[in-house]
Amino acid sequence: MKNNKLKLITISMVLLAVISLFFWIVSAKHLKTSNANNHQLKTELAREQKQNNSLKRKLSQKDNDLLKAQNAAKSAETKTNNNDSHQIVNKQFDDIASKLIKVLYDYNPSNFKDRKSAAQNYMTDSAYTSFFPKNVHMGDTSYVTSKVGDIKVYNKTVQNDQFTGLITVSYKAKYQNQAYNHGQAFYEVKYDTQAKKISSIKLIDNKSSED
Repeated sequence: MKNNKLKLITISMVLLAVISLFFWIVSAKHLKTSNANNHQLKTELAREQKQNNSLKRKLSQKDNDLLKAQNAAKSAETKTNNNDSHQIVNKQFDDIASKLIKVLYDYNPSNFKDRKSAAQNYMTDSAYTSFFPKNVHMGDTSYVTSKVGDIKVYNKTVQNDQFTGLITVSYKAKYQNQAYNHGQAFYEVKYDTQAKKISSIKLIDNKSSED
């Protein structure tokens, strides 16, 4: 009886040991698997973080490139606008200067008296009074005819609201029925971009066929 009880106790202890060993093995395997999974998860997270950082750098570089491109476009647009504005004003200068020279050099005895009033349309008051001073006799022009030839306007400098240029004009003039004398005049001219008129005109030289 005692032997049977002892055997039963021994078998129970062996079974308990086997079960404990089984659970320990299972637990160890699970822990190993869990550790492996954790390591794999950390590795994947690290890889994703690295990819995210790389993506952020690429996006940042693209943003910088885009900003540079936008700034370059704005700069080019500003430069284009400035060039366009300069060309517009330059064309206005050429147009006004050419019209003034035409008025000054294209006349005959019947319309010479209208020359000064026509010129005033293209000149500021100061330029007009300087070019046509009061109480200055211009000589006998009642029999003079003048015809304008080529007019060329050369731009030199731009400062503030003033364009400065050089004008050359070829012309021919005659007194009564005499033959025409051919000449060429050179002027330094300033153009006021605000008033859109000639603000100064100075004769530099005047050459004729008799020189």
